[in-house]
Amino acid sequence: MAKTDWTLTDTVKPDDFNNIGREINQLRTDVDQFEVPTASLTEAGIVQLSNATNSTSEALAATPRAVKSAFDTATAAQNTANAANAAAAAAETPSGAQSKVDAHANLTSVHGAVSTATANRLILRDAAGRAKVAAPAAADDIARKDTVDNAVGTLSNLLTTAKGNAVAAINELFTNVSNGKTQIASAITGKGVPASGSDTFPVLAQKIGQIQTNIEDVMQETSDMIARIQAYLSMANGSYLKVTLDSHKNILFRNNLNKIVVLNKNMVPIYESADTFAYDFPVISPDGQYFFTLYRIYASGYYHRIAKYTTLGVKVWETERERYEQFTRDIATNGNVLVCLWADGRLEFLNASNGALIRTVALEYTGYDNVLWDEGLGMFVCLERQDRMAFVRTDGTIYKTTTTLAESQVERRHLSKNIYKYIYGRELYPRTQF
Repeated sequence: MAKTDWTLTDTVKPDDFNNIGREINQLRTDVDQFEVPTASLTEAGIVQLSNATNSTSEALAATPRAVKSAFDTATAAQNTANAANAAAAAAETPSGAQSKVDAHANLTSVHGAVSTATANRLILRDAAGRAKVAAPAAADDIARKDTVDNAVGTLSNLLTTAKGNAVAAINELFTNVSNGKTQIASAITGKGVPASGSDTFPVLAQKIGQIQTNIEDVMQETSDMIARIQAYLSMANGSYLKVTLDSHKNILFRNNLNKIVVLNKNMVPIYESADTFAYDFPVISPDGQYFFTLYRIYASGYYHRIAKYTTLGVKVWETERERYEQFTRDIATNGNVLVCLWADGRLEFLNASNGALIRTVALEYTGYDNVLWDEGLGMFVCLERQDRMAFVRTDGTIYKTTTTLAESQVERRHLSKNIYKYIYGRELYPRTQF
């Protein structure tokens, strides 16, 4: 072992240095063999430094930097908490908030609201709970009372007993009309023609026309007129193809001299054409102001020319129809429309004012011989020699047709009661048998 009690007077020998060297070497060996443990919660030892502020390790040691970062974060959190505490202390209590809501709800004017119809302002109802708006312009605008009143009308001006609202008035009107129809239907039934209150007005009107009335006077007048016409034709040595009457009982026909003759009901001539007419089927307008004629020749197909004249013989217009393999069988007019019946079952509707074609209607049957205007029905009636009839409205729609003798007899009895149709259809144009 090396000497350890040296004095200033001691002599240093070589062995002393050797002993010191041996002990130093031994110390080095001992130090190299010594192991320092890692520090833990229960044992001291070597510790690693760390700047982390979010680590959960129990073996690392925080650096001042990590401590400062954590301190700064804690300080910021404390400041935030202090501010939150201060805000919470200053916040409205539930009772205070409710009190303010109640006060706002009880305001009579809020956010600039007004009770008048003012643009870009909130609506404020008046003391009676009414709100004012401007007159509507668009379809989805609010309707005002005056808008509704103007659209519906003044209810107090209704002619019905019910004047409180439109529904009640309409219901009353409907009831009255329904009751009236029932009474009319009962009266028609009482005259021998079955009718019902559920029938439409056009049906009731048609059934009224079917009532068998005391028509002896009418038939006597008819017979007398026929006799006068025949006597006139006999005296004039005339013959005729077709005779028509207007609503004033003026008579128009073409005599054997191919002249158009118009007579009044007493057989006094009103007009006789100076020129001859090669036209067929002359027909007078119901008002007696005009007559229409049709001329046809065959040249590679039937060629037709239609003309309108005043009953004083002044030509109003003339038109030429195209060539057809079929020919026209008859014409009729109500004064506004001229109808041409073709042999192939077509009806041509012409404008009586200028002869322009309005429409063409195809009938379901091609055997009709005649067409006439029924003033009572307001329709054109197509007649076949036996048992077919077709009723066509002025717009070209077919109202109805009859295909049996029984059906046609009912309709023909109606026509025979009309003196104009009776003379036209039964006596003076015998191709049609009533």
